[in-house]
Amino acid sequence: MSDNGVSGSGAREYPVGPAQWMTREGLAGAAESPRRILLLTTTFPPRTEVGAARWEGFTPALVRAGWGLDAIIEQPSQPEPPDWGRLARLPADVRVAAIAVGLPWWHAAIMRARGQFRGIPRATDNVSTREPGPALWTSGIKVRQTLSAAVYAARSRQGVDELAHAAYALADERHRIVVSSGPPHYVHIAAARLARRRHIPHVIDLRDPWGRVATPFSDRFLPDRQLRRSEGPTLDRASLIITNTIAAQRVLEGRFPALRDRIRCMPNGSDLDPIDASTLPRPARFCIAHCGSLYLDRDPRPFLRAAGRVRQKLSLGPDDFQIVFMGAPTRVAGRSLGELAVEAGLDGMFEERAPGTRDEARQLLRESTMAVAFQGETRTQVPAKVFEYVAFPLWVLALVGAESATADVLANSDAIVLDLDDEAGAAQAIETCYQRFRAGESPRPVGWDGRFSRARQSERLVIELQRLENNAMRQRTTH
Repeated sequence: MSDNGVSGSGAREYPVGPAQWMTREGLAGAAESPRRILLLTTTFPPRTEVGAARWEGFTPALVRAGWGLDAIIEQPSQPEPPDWGRLARLPADVRVAAIAVGLPWWHAAIMRARGQFRGIPRATDNVSTREPGPALWTSGIKVRQTLSAAVYAARSRQGVDELAHAAYALADERHRIVVSSGPPHYVHIAAARLARRRHIPHVIDLRDPWGRVATPFSDRFLPDRQLRRSEGPTLDRASLIITNTIAAQRVLEGRFPALRDRIRCMPNGSDLDPIDASTLPRPARFCIAHCGSLYLDRDPRPFLRAAGRVRQKLSLGPDDFQIVFMGAPTRVAGRSLGELAVEAGLDGMFEERAPGTRDEARQLLRESTMAVAFQGETRTQVPAKVFEYVAFPLWVLALVGAESATADVLANSDAIVLDLDDEAGAAQAIETCYQRFRAGESPRPVGWDGRFSRARQSERLVIELQRLENNAMRQRTTH
């Protein structure tokens, strides 16, 4: 990796204005489409954070439809390492440029102080430039959430200008559409500036809601409430607004009824064909997997206690039963997941793995017999890994509640949908699936019938974007 942290194995860079192009070996001289889409988002391969897979999954369909794609992202950062394999596997007519992430001077000062004051490391773990959301409030998390909110506010001040500057330098007459995908939602403001300047359609993709009905504690740190003030005007100027769940679409239509005709729901989906259990080695033990980030409002304690009850009731040992959480280190109410697992009676049966590549996460799912998903306080969104789970021959335990977007997506499927705190229900589900596994049964993928395929949503996206491009070309001709 270079000193600026952008390049890696199989990638190199060259400057374009304030950004650095990432080039992939073996693609020099690749044909470039004269019809291009400019995507502004902080996360896209080689980044691996939640949201990176959405436009990665849409991209092959866009290229097949005759568009090239240029993505402007922010430099990969810790704790989630870049996945250069995902960058290499993108279609040839896709280019990715990265801008540096500017952080406030006081953030560096706090990081230097971490080693000098006892207690500071725990309070500042996982301080993030992402938009902060609801949390399980403890004193340590209040400090961390406050810091994250302040960092995010400072970052948003710079992010709009830096992304807009990079887009101005990169855009040319081949770019027919600009797309912004957030959070963070300052990407939409930057994209709107470019759309006005170049007179091209702007598509806003809301992976999470921009505004909230209830004002979170952290909103007080937003700079002059810039993002909330910009939401209405930015959405009003957009040619198309996309949500990724029906629930989010309904909320947005309720807040902005005049925009109803421009709002579409295009859910995420699975990029894998359903996998038949007979094509995989049968696991030697019953393994429950959780992949991805465990956000602060997703409490795993009832699940761990339920698993502990099953372990005790059936007298299971480590050779019989295992739970693996793969993702960024997480603390809940000041305790590590390992500590919580021991308290639940799962000593020797719980493993917390560092974040891995997408391929490593999929390998874990191949070796597992059940996967668990949690829903936080934001009920309008679907945990991204659910769409990975549904392709594998797994029992899917969705602790998401009946009134959630995830429950809507999984309705009338084989998934087991329960409330997050339904400890007894979770224990019964785990025990039943364990007994079926021991009897020699293998589950079919929840998405066995292809209902969760991202390809279906990609086809709808292509149609919408072609309509916008055609309308824009007609307007140019008439003028």
